Amino acid sequence: MCGCANKSDSQNKVQDTAKPMAAQSFTGVITSVDKELKQLSVREIDTDVDTIINYDDTAEIKDKYKQDIYGDELEQGMIMKTTYRTSDAKLVSMEVPEDAWEYKNVDKFSFDTSESSMEVADELYQYSEHRVTRLLKWWSLVRLMNLRCVG
Repeated sequence: MCGCANKSDSQNKVQDTAKPMAAQSFTGVITSVDKELKQLSVREIDTDVDTIINYDDTAEIKDKYKQDIYGDELEQGMIMKTTYRTSDAKLVSMEVPEDAWEYKNVDKFSFDTSESSMEVADELYQYSEHRVTRLLKWWSLVRLMNLRCVG
């Protein structure tokens, strides 16, 4: 807590000057990384809105193993839970969501909408009607960017 007061009555009057910073959190896909400007563009999965976020070494960034990494280690295509200050678009924290997964060098995949399933690398996944729109939005974004799914 921060405070200030006159010396003569410092024990009686303390004014709290700390104000909580407004922050916004969402899960999204990193669509670009500018290491020179130290800026990220992150597309929110639920809304398809891109947000430009500034980063520095004070941000708490964790990889999929919950290890600390630097902003310059972030890559296009990574799915991250992102929290940033709304006042200056500064990154507060980033981490790989618990439900994120990763397959590399996948050339065999298929969707079966009649069975609400998809097969990726010989693994079958079921999805619900609620999740299908979000999944297809994400898949379209990844295909559009010609990237791999990174978690």
